[in-house]
Amino acid sequence: MKMGLDNLCRYLNRFKEKGIILKNKYNEYHINKALIPVIIGDRVQTTIILKLNK
Repeated sequence: MKMGLDNLCRYLNRFKEKGIILKNKYNEYHINKALIPVIIGDRVQTTIILKLNK
């Protein structure tokens, strides 16, 4: 599957808007650590994010 530069930019902007990709104080981008699973012994801990409409 090929992805053009315009599609890649569009996806990155959506991820930034949704809080999946964050910018730190040094203007570097990284993945939100809450979305990365943590391995604890023989288990995997994940974070569930629920979006509720009022």
